[in-house]
Amino acid sequence: MNLKWASLRVQMRNNLRLSSAATLLMLSFALAGCSCEKKKVTNYSQERAPAQLVSKEQLSSILPQLSGWTTREADASTSQSNRNVSRAAVAYEKTVEEQTSTLNLEVIDAVNDRSVFDPLAVMAHSDPNAEIGHKRGIEVQGYHGIEVWNVKDVSVVLALVVEDRFLVRLSGKHVPEAVVREWIHATDLKKLASLANSAAAKK
Repeated sequence: MNLKWASLRVQMRNNLRLSSAATLLMLSFALAGCSCEKKKVTNYSQERAPAQLVSKEQLSSILPQLSGWTTREADASTSQSNRNVSRAAVAYEKTVEEQTSTLNLEVIDAVNDRSVFDPLAVMAHSDPNAEIGHKRGIEVQGYHGIEVWNVKDVSVVLALVVEDRFLVRLSGKHVPEAVVREWIHATDLKKLASLANSAAAKK
């Protein structure tokens, strides 16, 4: 491992701490609330028609492209089977000084399938090994979520909930924290939120 990445690992170990406890608590309660709400309205949900999904093309439109990064693959799909969701995802990579950084970004419209948020609840309640990982609540453009870092391989998983229907998930390896911040802030979450209103208007 080159000196640059070894130094970055040490910096992350020293600087990243389990923080924003209030945000984590808020997120945990919110997810618990979603679970309770799902149980309460199960019968009603079975009787009503599914909500209008935001199209995969619209979801793809909010995924950013930053200078210097190469798009490895893109995927967009709408499932009308057991999981009535719409999804868009892109994989990126960048090589600097023989070190390749990889990053995956996906957006899911889960208005008709609350189970999509279950992994987020697991993240919120997990207890990472302090020697190799750190977890903290985050707020981006007014939306709450959580991020989990592994300092051993400088990897991250970050997830945000937007308008109580969209899951935005970013995962990366050999990606510095500043770069993760650049990517997530380049993702137009306000535009994503507006798509919820557009879908409702079409119904």
